[in-house]
Amino acid sequence: MSENAVGVVLLTTLPEAHAMLIQSLRNRSVPVSVTRGGRQAQRLLRARPRVVVIDLVNRPALDRASIAGMNAARSSGRVVALHEGDLGSFPGELDDLVVDAFSRIGEWVPIVELALEGKPAVATARRRG
Repeated sequence: MSENAVGVVLLTTLPEAHAMLIQSLRNRSVPVSVTRGGRQAQRLLRARPRVVVIDLVNRPALDRASIAGMNAARSSGRVVALHEGDLGSFPGELDDLVVDAFSRIGEWVPIVELALEGKPAVATARRRG
């Protein structure tokens, strides 16, 4: 995977529900963009993010173009869908969405690990005093 300008795109209508995920990514210097969907989502997806996280519980506004953009983003990254355990309760508009992984809301550590995959490690040297 190439170095992506946008490390993670999070699509949700409730960004505050993902504060720990967002902060954890930023603490590790992973760029994060949050969007509620629509044109901004399409623009961010064209930037070829490393990871796209879609909150299926606090669903963003998704149209066919947004779903096509997420599916296309899979060529440069991974799409992770967040859920609360019942995957059968989603309406038909998500039928065309292709995801690489599912994760429960609140289980953000695997998403951080996924976002860090392929990211060059930054070595730190300690000065002896």
